[in-house]
Amino acid sequence: MSQNENGENKDNTDLIAHLQLYQEPISRMSSISAIFKGFSAAILAGLASASFTEISKWALLIGLMPLVSFLCLDIYYLMLEKRLRYKYKMVANGKEKIDFLIKPRIEKIEKKDAKAGVIDCLKSPAIYLFYIPVLLCAAALVIMKFNGCL
Repeated sequence: MSQNENGENKDNTDLIAHLQLYQEPISRMSSISAIFKGFSAAILAGLASASFTEISKWALLIGLMPLVSFLCLDIYYLMLEKRLRYKYKMVANGKEKIDFLIKPRIEKIEKKDAKAGVIDCLKSPAIYLFYIPVLLCAAALVIMKFNGCL
């Protein structure tokens, strides 16, 4: 391994190894998001089928809580993923040192640049294109149950 006059590796092995450390958690967080969406769809299907039985309307209303919980968890993991993607980009562009520590925490100024706030994640199509229809369908089921339509 050859080094230049600054003591940096010319073949960038440290950079490549460091970037690979970021790629695994980023991939895992994307997979977790898909799992949350799958569970949410299953819960919605369960609520829909339960709404046509003699289930209590209050029990059906409580069934909305896991959907909201999965929404919150999905937003949280998207925030972490965006932060790690931002750190990945900063390291890849040479704006941050290679230290082999994965730190998803970023400063407030960086959070704005990374678009990793709660509102930014709510505006993400991965969130609103899935959870708004799911929550609307679930709310419609609960409303119909309370009005005696089911």
